[in-house]
Amino acid sequence: MPFLIPKRRTEPNSLFGEILDWMLAPLLLLWPITIFITYQIATEIAHRPYDQALAERARFLMRFVLFADGKPSFTLPAPAQWILHAGTNATLYYEVRTPEARLAGNAQLPTPSWLADIDVRFQDIDYHGEPLRLATLVERKHHDGGQTLVAVQVAETVKQRQALVTEVITGVMMPQFIVIPIAVVLVWFGLTKGLAPLRRLQAHLTRRRPTDLSPIDLERVPEEIRPLIEAFNRLMARLEENLAAQRRFIADAAHQMRTPITGLKMQAELAREAETPEELRADLEKIIAAAERTARLINQLLTLARTESSSEQVHRFQPTDLVALLREVVADLYPKAHRKRIALALEKDRPRAPSTPMRSCSGSSSRT
Repeated sequence: MPFLIPKRRTEPNSLFGEILDWMLAPLLLLWPITIFITYQIATEIAHRPYDQALAERARFLMRFVLFADGKPSFTLPAPAQWILHAGTNATLYYEVRTPEARLAGNAQLPTPSWLADIDVRFQDIDYHGEPLRLATLVERKHHDGGQTLVAVQVAETVKQRQALVTEVITGVMMPQFIVIPIAVVLVWFGLTKGLAPLRRLQAHLTRRRPTDLSPIDLERVPEEIRPLIEAFNRLMARLEENLAAQRRFIADAAHQMRTPITGLKMQAELAREAETPEELRADLEKIIAAAERTARLINQLLTLARTESSSEQVHRFQPTDLVALLREVVADLYPKAHRKRIALALEKDRPRAPSTPMRSCSGSSSRT
């Protein structure tokens, strides 16, 4: 199975787009959460008045439960039926019963839990495929023969409740369809105004001359990017120091090279005017000596230039081929050794096997 190498996270190409994403993403994420919470609150608001009316109907029906000779009975007069259905367009179902028998009702509703309580209990049920809201009131009725539990259950369809929930959600959500686009536009405008100092800084840097390495004024720089500008100013200061070192080197080199070159020119003119071989030979020897001094001065200036270039370059270690370096040194010294009748050669030793636990290093030796 091949190993999965995770991709390296790249930095954002647009700071504006990155901030906009982090501001709008939570907003778009919270919007459906807001809709869900609004739905729950609207459902609670819609249930409250309807449940209260449903509880009043259950208490109203409980008044018509009467006892005669210890036997319960329920009779609902016509005016009471009109009062029961007044103020609602929902379909009502009710049932009155005791633990022993069903007294009255226009529907067969679920059996209650038979826990006597002064509060009405509510639940959502499914009645022949239709959702209903059920209110159950259980009371302990006292009569001549003792006491009897009586349960009154009233249920109604939930279409009116759902219509109210829809109305509440519509009233709350519709303004958000207007507010959210306005919020996006305001966020866009705010980010544009907030990033305006960066654009001004960009325009300021664009207008600067290529040779202008002066530090940027920090007075009008925003606090968030001030460390960046301070680091940029330090970089410009180091660059100015390097350029100043190069200018000093060029000035020193021009001054140091003027004298040896003038001497070489004078020696060459004298050699051209020499009348005897001895004078010519003496002038050539002086020219060779002056050329050697000039070469040595050039090497010193190059070493100085490498030293003053930058601390980064000075302290950077790189592998060096010593054999190639020795070949260059021998090649530079060979003409001088030949004039002095010195045999100069480079011999590269073969590595020897170590005779002790310590490591041995092979080196190069020169033979004269």
